Amino acid sequence: MTVNGFINNLEGTNDCDNFPKETLKALYQSIKSKPLEWATDGEEEQKEERPQQKPGNGTMTLNSNPFVEVR
Repeated sequence: MTVNGFINNLEGTNDCDNFPKETLKALYQSIKSKPLEWATDGEEEQKEERPQQKPGNGTMTLNSNPFVEVR
């Protein structure tokens, strides 16, 4: 993903407004230089025992935005 794609993907997600572009550029560069690591259980067997989740409808509601509380 490009920095412009990252910025475009977050358009309107700050209470229907945009985050400052310089902030998003800095965040993008930070993630690019040190990618986020996802938490894992550490054992593949535990993953296999979990029930499969049904896929969602692909929509995201604004009240579930993880960036709203970031200051």
